[in-house]
Amino acid sequence: MGMRVLDPELLRRARGERSLGEIAALGGGKFKRQQVRAWEAGEYLPRPQTLPYYLKALGVSYEKVSKPIVVAANGNSHKQNSVQSTKQ
Repeated sequence: MGMRVLDPELLRRARGERSLGEIAALGGGKFKRQQVRAWEAGEYLPRPQTLPYYLKALGVSYEKVSKPIVVAANGNSHKQNSVQSTKQ
């Protein structure tokens, strides 16, 4: 299995109609609603020790809210299906 990275849009979709506060409450005090907002905005990622609680609160697996990272021959990486800019 290759490397994967959390996708903010998939995190938002996984939350569905539930509020940020509801997800934080389901996290059992391991994180706050402001952190959920920042994760969904792509501002930063959950800490490794927090991630399992967040995924459990969302009711999803890591694979459901992440995308594969593709590493090019030149060593650059990007998320699969991401838009690539082209220089002319």
